[in-house]
Amino acid sequence: MAFMILQTTSNPKNAKKLIQKAFNKGLTSCVQQEVITSHYLWKNKKVREKEICLSFKINQKDFKKIKKLILKWHSYEIPEIIGIKVHKVSKSYKQWHKNTLKG
Repeated sequence: MAFMILQTTSNPKNAKKLIQKAFNKGLTSCVQQEVITSHYLWKNKKVREKEICLSFKINQKDFKKIKKLILKWHSYEIPEIIGIKVHKVSKSYKQWHKNTLKG
């Protein structure tokens, strides 16, 4: 089953490390990277900062593995890890994803 992980970091080196480690472990078929502006509360203060949003395409069965990877290598004290189940996907993309991850 196709699944997505949304994840943010403010550090380009950290983003690169997370992407490389996920590919090296065979946990993702594709990662999209986009610079965004985030607004959030942290320690009772409103924060606005540029972040990098990473969207990992994974198999649902690998959620715990990629979560563990993110928690180990992320620069944030509490990294965002949001899993989204993909309900609809084109047949050709689904096959490519499956073949890429061999599962």
